[in-house]
Amino acid sequence: MGMEDLELDETEGGNETLGHQLNKVSRVVELYKDPTVRDAAKALLRTVLNVGISIVDAVPGIGDFISWLADAGKISSKTDLTPDVSKFAAWGSEALELGSMGFFPSHAVETVLQYRHDHARLAEGWRRVKEILSSEQRDYEQHRPQIDTAINTFLVAA
Repeated sequence: MGMEDLELDETEGGNETLGHQLNKVSRVVELYKDPTVRDAAKALLRTVLNVGISIVDAVPGIGDFISWLADAGKISSKTDLTPDVSKFAAWGSEALELGSMGFFPSHAVETVLQYRHDHARLAEGWRRVKEILSSEQRDYEQHRPQIDTAINTFLVAA
């Protein structure tokens, strides 16, 4: 990583400070420590991957292969993209491919079944993110005079 990688992002209001950028990263890390937010993030990633697999699954050949790989992931809980869908439903939906000669995106069946479970996780995670961030805002407003004094101390010193 060279010095050119440390350039600050430009915003509409001018240069964004490095501290502000690091604060954004640390806030995301802190949010991810919350188990509800972490579950929602996993559900979101699962949903995006499953929708992508379902789209590709409409292409005979390569789509079937990708769908079968996703189904093979059910063997391990660490690689299972549809943990709330039974193996019977996941592997049984592949039978729909036979009648359509590979054109039917059978992974869409698993995607919809999984999303029915993940929707609640996503909603609860979003509620929790808003709750955490609003408490941060209240804390900031409560301590604003002390924060402003500290900032002014550093600005005068610089």
